[in-house]
Amino acid sequence: MAVLSATALALSGFGAMALTTTAQAASVPASDLMFSVYIEGSSNNKAIEVYNPTTVDVDMSAYTISLYVNGKTTTQATLTPEATIPAGGHYVITNSQANNADLIAKSNATSGVTAFNGNDVLTLTKGSVTVDSMGQLGTDEYWAANGVSMTNMTLTKKGCTVDNDASDAYDPSVDFGATAIDNVTTLGTLKCDGVEPTDPPTTDPPVPGAVTLIGTVQGDGAVSPMVGDTVTVKGHVVGSFQGENQFNGFYVQDAGDQNAATSDGIFVYAPGAAKLANGTHVSVTGKVSEGFEQTQIESPTVVVQEEAGTPPAATALTVPVADPERFESMLVTFPKELTILEYFQYGRFGEIVLGPERQNTPTAVVEPGPVAEALANQNAARRLILDDGRGNQNPSPAMHPNGKPFAKDNFFRGGDKLVDVTGIMSFRNAAFKLQPTKGAEYIAANPRPAAPVVGGDFTVASYNVLNYFTTFKDDDSNARGAKNAAEFE
Repeated sequence: MAVLSATALALSGFGAMALTTTAQAASVPASDLMFSVYIEGSSNNKAIEVYNPTTVDVDMSAYTISLYVNGKTTTQATLTPEATIPAGGHYVITNSQANNADLIAKSNATSGVTAFNGNDVLTLTKGSVTVDSMGQLGTDEYWAANGVSMTNMTLTKKGCTVDNDASDAYDPSVDFGATAIDNVTTLGTLKCDGVEPTDPPTTDPPVPGAVTLIGTVQGDGAVSPMVGDTVTVKGHVVGSFQGENQFNGFYVQDAGDQNAATSDGIFVYAPGAAKLANGTHVSVTGKVSEGFEQTQIESPTVVVQEEAGTPPAATALTVPVADPERFESMLVTFPKELTILEYFQYGRFGEIVLGPERQNTPTAVVEPGPVAEALANQNAARRLILDDGRGNQNPSPAMHPNGKPFAKDNFFRGGDKLVDVTGIMSFRNAAFKLQPTKGAEYIAANPRPAAPVVGGDFTVASYNVLNYFTTFKDDDSNARGAKNAAEFE
């Protein structure tokens, strides 16, 4: 807040009256990670670059990038990168739907935090401390000043300064200079105090034609470190979902990279490709991308290999699965008995929820409060979603988990059991789900009784009160139910 003195006001002809003008709080020198480049490009060509101006490597897992849209003070999206930025290094986060090849080539990760427009706020925090920000929280404004706009421009820090108060009025020209829309040439160029810029540690660029292990493509985080690269992988088809209403692709798994932190399977998105049977040995060349947060190879060239080799065996797991990301797109099996817990989404999406044992609604067995909340969290962790390998709604026929169509003589009930549930650990619709590659062994552990067993002398009655309303249509044209009191009676 800048306040002009009474003397200055008098000299300027305003007399001794109070007058205030609002401006962005002074930027401060960066002593931690900082935003260095902001790209609000055409279509989805958007990116934010984080720079490490310090002389030590910085683990980004302690930091969170948050997006606030349209003046809201609750986050639209957040990202905690699983990477380390070396001293003087840069880390570029892009939109997963970007189509600018030059931008994609410079990307280290994709995230929803880049779904911003010129009136949205970005913050970079470490714990509860804001280390840099763009925009003003709680304000819906397209920030622009002195030819520098957060809309349709690339903004690059003029120096090593930050705005560590996301609540102050914002002027992007204080810290940033601007270039034209879709300019990506300033990425990786900012340096402070003579520290030369370096790239964050990533996999070496793939050699054209060389085979890359799937674990290397997957990496040990939620996002592949090779997004945008063209790679060749070789392995066996472990799950083909190329039929009608399926996923337009197949899953490939190789022999592994001996790294317990990386997955050895990957989805190949191949609409219109020739159908492949499970067990087929293939070589796949294509571009690495994140499709709805699942690592995949798209636009593939697929070559069936003459040498058959031995397909990988399904990895045995138990519920709860401690780290499903580690098994993303791999063939897995659950040899131990699982119980059918819930099937609310079965009719619409073909999904059944399984667990080691039946679960109680927390407040049915404990008092509401912390204990009930703890039980709810425990229940959620001890669940597995069994999907049906299809992506359409209201699939017909509905499939029984034994692999055959659901029918009056092939049905299941809550509490029934499944053994050897086997399939692909996929990530779809914001959740890990098992896509079956074969039917499970089904055990009818909760048979429906022929007739209810009732002790004593009871009469059971029911009445449909769906339209039992006490207001009448004669009184209010918008009322539902009876037209008048006589009809009501």
